[in-house]
Amino acid sequence: MYDIDTNSALDLNRLGEVEKRARAHEVEGARDGSATQEVASSDASTEEKGVPAGRVPTSGSGYRAPPPLKSFWQNMSLYTGTYSTDSVFKMVISSVVIMSNIGASWTIFISGLLVAWYVAISFLSAQLFSAPPYLFTSAGVGYTSTGPLIGGILGALSCGFFMDPMLKWLTRRNKGV
Repeated sequence: MYDIDTNSALDLNRLGEVEKRARAHEVEGARDGSATQEVASSDASTEEKGVPAGRVPTSGSGYRAPPPLKSFWQNMSLYTGTYSTDSVFKMVISSVVIMSNIGASWTIFISGLLVAWYVAISFLSAQLFSAPPYLFTSAGVGYTSTGPLIGGILGALSCGFFMDPMLKWLTRRNKGV
């Protein structure tokens, strides 16, 4: 029924008609006790009797073959080609437009803040724990990061354990919205 092997443009109206006929045929077959009905007549009579059509033809105009794989040395080159035909001005303006979206701005700000915090803690922990009064060795300074690592893993696991059931409960309570 679906011709989905390429990125082609579908005739959605015709596809909807085919799905409707297929559903009607399944319901009719369930009522009659037979899985399929063989009807040997013209297309007009098959559509009237509810027999589903075959595949919906689609055009392959949107299909592009994948580019050939590059060798290791081709991937390591400094310039690998142009990936967009848009002008630099258009790309700069589109980044400003994306940043005007509150959700995108919030995500970028929070993820940047988390990365900056992680880098600052990693950089400062060596200076803080290698000086007096701690006098940790380089291995000891590295071991101070073990606690946050284990805590992060346990926190992620506990959030996954508690959040999935809670979100399902909240979704049921909100009637699926």
